[in-house]
Amino acid sequence: MTTTFGAIDVIKAPATLSGSDCEQCASEIRNSVNRHRVRIVLDISNTALIDSKGLEMLLDCNETCLKRGGELVIAGPTPLCAEILDITGIEQELNCHKDLRSALGSFAK
Repeated sequence: MTTTFGAIDVIKAPATLSGSDCEQCASEIRNSVNRHRVRIVLDISNTALIDSKGLEMLLDCNETCLKRGGELVIAGPTPLCAEILDITGIEQELNCHKDLRSALGSFAK
């Protein structure tokens, strides 16, 4: 589900970023990018798990946004997802925020 806040698209991630759920999320991100909406917040506050496919998808989508002058920002990781992002080093590659408000605010800088 995608919601628009000015020039920023907020995409609500599925319960898991794995398998077909991961593909569905990537498709929503690509739809935004194809509409030239490259400032994207992915809200993972209700996402319980991210597997290797999900991590790869996050990096690929962020790279696509960066190449077009935007960015994929992560909002609201659950404790487990935050730990996964930290342990894998993905948190260093992505702009991660504790909640949606701070993620949206990161585009104002």
